[in-house]
Amino acid sequence: KKLPKLIEESKKLFYQKRVKNGWRKIFLDYVWDIEITPQLGYSFSMNHTLPYSGIMLQEANLAYNYGTIYWKAGVLKVNAQSDTDHTVDYAKVAKAVAEQRDIVELPNINLSQKGFDVVDNKILYGLKPITKVSDEEIEQIINNRPYTSFDDFSSKCTISKTGMINLIKSGCFDTLYPNREELLRNYVTTISDIKAKLTLSNINDLVENQIIEENEFQQELQFINAYKYVCSKSNFVEIEGLKGQWYRVDSNIEANFLDLYSELKMDKDYIYNELGLVVKKSSVEKIRKKNTERITKIMSLKETLENLNKAIIDNNMNKFAYGDRARWEMDSIYFYYTGHELDKVNNIKYGIRDFNNLPETPIVIDSGISNRGYEWKKYQTYLIAGTVLDFNKNNHFIIIQTPSEVVGVRMTKGAFDWYNKNISEIKPNGKKKVIDGSWFKRGTKVILQGYRNEDGEFVLKKYSDSILDHTIIKIKDVKENGDLEVQLERNFD
Repeated sequence: KKLPKLIEESKKLFYQKRVKNGWRKIFLDYVWDIEITPQLGYSFSMNHTLPYSGIMLQEANLAYNYGTIYWKAGVLKVNAQSDTDHTVDYAKVAKAVAEQRDIVELPNINLSQKGFDVVDNKILYGLKPITKVSDEEIEQIINNRPYTSFDDFSSKCTISKTGMINLIKSGCFDTLYPNREELLRNYVTTISDIKAKLTLSNINDLVENQIIEENEFQQELQFINAYKYVCSKSNFVEIEGLKGQWYRVDSNIEANFLDLYSELKMDKDYIYNELGLVVKKSSVEKIRKKNTERITKIMSLKETLENLNKAIIDNNMNKFAYGDRARWEMDSIYFYYTGHELDKVNNIKYGIRDFNNLPETPIVIDSGISNRGYEWKKYQTYLIAGTVLDFNKNNHFIIIQTPSEVVGVRMTKGAFDWYNKNISEIKPNGKKKVIDGSWFKRGTKVILQGYRNEDGEFVLKKYSDSILDHTIIKIKDVKENGDLEVQLERNFD
């Protein structure tokens, strides 16, 4: 209640002293109305102003004597919380790094510290923001330096499989082993279950990898699978007075089993007791062996072994190291150093715009008054594309990395919930299988339709006559010629 009176008294004193000294009223009006009045609700007291002034002088001294590179590295450390035990905020890291893209270098296994650090007037990416690498592993890496090769590193440090893969993906070993693709494949090979020889236990691997055609060897596979199912550890039984190993046959497959293994003889190769049908393993094995000679011969070939081992490695590469360097960098450090995955997209063909070139104030292309008396506006919409970095479920907000900028995207609760939910199906065994995961998972590439608002955010929006019928399209693949493979609808199949 006293504030308006205090302001009025202050204004009177401000004018009285200066008018006596010859100041013009028009100038005093400008100073009071334009310079002083706007800050009356947010003026600092002396004990607030002095500490800030001290910090300002420290920063000025740092910038003058050491250059702004250290200030920028400090900003990155704070935003990433890379020197603390807190969880890394990758969205903040990505935005901060994007703003200083020209001076940030990939992590270096011999030089990088826990957080961002300055080396040779460049900011070196820290070890903590590398995904899947624990604080304990980071301590190992720093304490066991230097490393002369990848093998030297492997002998000194014990790193988890996923941690080692992400260290390689991030470019940590580029100075020791410049061919990152070759190094990653070599490491994936060492952690793959490479076969020294093939047995019938590997038959399903051969079929799944299409090294053996299932239809061509259907009968042989029936003998193999029936033997494998019946002569398992859970079906073993001890029968007093009978030599050899005996196994119980489930009643639900009994007829089919005896039909397939029709050469078995009653009392010699199988018997019936209180457990039902029980068969002798050596007899079943002998018949199986005779009926699988053709497939066994193929499995003995060196070429078959090589093809399976190659398929195992390729499968693990698809699992752990799919994509190129840009994809690996996004997976491991959420920072595109080599180049954005969407750089080669034919933007003209798809009408995709650079966010930085969109109007900073939405363009109104139509307006009016609704039947309820509310004013409405229709805005010009555009398409942008980027990689999802993070999302905020409560605010219905996602953050994407476009080829030129980190952008915050706002949408309605309904749209957020629809594209964020996992769509699953129930398998025959009762377990759930996700058939279409959240479109806001980190690393997902999307095309968005909407407009840029005054706060520098992108707002999802579409109208009946908009460019697309959707506000979000998922990018599944980018072809070499710049064409896109996309998913328009959520997958319920």
